[in-house]
Amino acid sequence: MKVLHIVSNISLRSGVMSIIMNYYRNMNIKDFSFEFLYFDDREITYKEEIEKLGGRVYKFERSKNPLKLFFEINTFIKEHINDYQIIHIHEIYLIGALLRIKGKNKNIKIISHAHTTKFSENKLSSIRNRIAAIPNRFIPDYYFACSFIAGEKCFGKKFRKNGHVIYNAIDISKFQPDNTIRNTIREELKINDKYVVGHVGNFNVQKNHFFLIQIFYELQKMKDNAVLVLVGDGKMREQVLQRCKELGIREKIIYLGIRNDVNRIMNIFDCFVLPSIYEGLGIVLIEAQALGVPCVFSSVVPKEANILKENNKILSLKHNEKLWADAVMKIEKKSLDENITNKAICDAGYNIKKQAKKLEELYKVIASKGEKNE
Repeated sequence: MKVLHIVSNISLRSGVMSIIMNYYRNMNIKDFSFEFLYFDDREITYKEEIEKLGGRVYKFERSKNPLKLFFEINTFIKEHINDYQIIHIHEIYLIGALLRIKGKNKNIKIISHAHTTKFSENKLSSIRNRIAAIPNRFIPDYYFACSFIAGEKCFGKKFRKNGHVIYNAIDISKFQPDNTIRNTIREELKINDKYVVGHVGNFNVQKNHFFLIQIFYELQKMKDNAVLVLVGDGKMREQVLQRCKELGIREKIIYLGIRNDVNRIMNIFDCFVLPSIYEGLGIVLIEAQALGVPCVFSSVVPKEANILKENNKILSLKHNEKLWADAVMKIEKKSLDENITNKAICDAGYNIKKQAKKLEELYKVIASKGEKNE
């Protein structure tokens, strides 16, 4: 079965692509082939891995004109209309491009997939995308989302009735606490005797780095041996690091950039802090919990992500940085049995091995003209 995924880019930095590829790697590639249609070029992509798995990628020119963008998508699909049984669109504001396709080929099933609770960080772009997403009310045959709240925010009653939560699942075997790895990396970074606060995420408005820095500024006043490890990259990186200099804490900030070994890096964390302004789910939070790392995160994070409740602390963004710092200061790592932790992550729906099989079955039902979302 061929599934066409419509995404903005196929970058290694894309959270959406990370989720899609996690599923693809764990599916039966003899039965399923993922192909990708995208418009935004990035320097490091999944192209090579996609092709190794038997998939293909297609790029069309990016345009600020939505009508031209719609035309490009429509033209490609018309030329390949007999190649796919399912079109899985991950940029829900592009759904209008599939209107004519839906009318011309009843055999192709259309899935619209919400990965977040906001249409854009920019107010004008959010209004534009919200309007562009209106056809989601009648074009898709099925509605997917990373959490119930994301589904409800983006699709409303349609999702509440018949939507499917597709969990941002992880390979639990890769996220196991390992003291050898912890000690080795701490030695490499020369932080053996430090209290390590960790954060993984793109440097953008959503992840709220400036507030994170203020939290750490207050924390290091109380805990002299505290350091903050930042993993990720983005357009706001230099601004954030400049703010650290202004606060006089730059020497306590360890910036690691983009890493392909986040599962190893997270082993060095004594606490994981995620003060996001909004989240569709927060897969890094699932990963941190799988490793047994205590987590302090904002109340906007969907409740499905709060798995090891006894090891976590949830705070409102209305609370100031001092209260957040105090919560980080007081949180203690509980001695959790690995088997119990693994079972809790699995029972909550975040074991990629099991979830990939469920997605396979769901795709089969959809392709065989199963019950539509009415």
